[in-house]
Amino acid sequence: MRIGDALWFSPRFSFADMNFDDKTMLIQAFRDRVDGFFLQPAGRSIAAKDAFAGGLVCCAAIEFIATTSGKQHPSAWLRSNVSDFKNDEKLAVRFWNYFRDGLAHEGRVKSHSQFSGQFSLDLPTMLTEIGPVLLVNPSLLLEAVQAAFQRYCDQMNDRQADVLAKCLRRYFEAEVRITRG
Repeated sequence: MRIGDALWFSPRFSFADMNFDDKTMLIQAFRDRVDGFFLQPAGRSIAAKDAFAGGLVCCAAIEFIATTSGKQHPSAWLRSNVSDFKNDEKLAVRFWNYFRDGLAHEGRVKSHSQFSGQFSLDLPTMLTEIGPVLLVNPSLLLEAVQAAFQRYCDQMNDRQADVLAKCLRRYFEAEVRITRG
């Protein structure tokens, strides 16, 4: 994000400050980016009762976390990190294909004659299936993603930090080069 003459990797770290070889700084910047550009905005949308927008930003966070943690498909990341999706590949894939793909590519939750999906902030559980309808509470999804992300960062080992550094370098090296002239 550009603010004035600076290009920002996250709310606290500019691209000019990025050092892909300093893993401690890189993890701090990564946390700041996910929290400041994804999780907090999703929370603000949900607090404003904008479930649709909050759900979409949650999906963007899931995708960024999953791909930077080892090129893992987001549906696999959900199964590994969010208890409501554990051991249910069909459910995780269904959520990803219909909610994320529909929202990101078509501006809607996809549906067909045998399935539809909806967001609701009124549900007591993150996922509720009523016949062919999958209802998702984006507030509870956000809480689960925040907890999983916190665990990942807190438990990150050297190998995982190397993978993160490699992914972030591949994704953002051009921005770092541009900001350094």
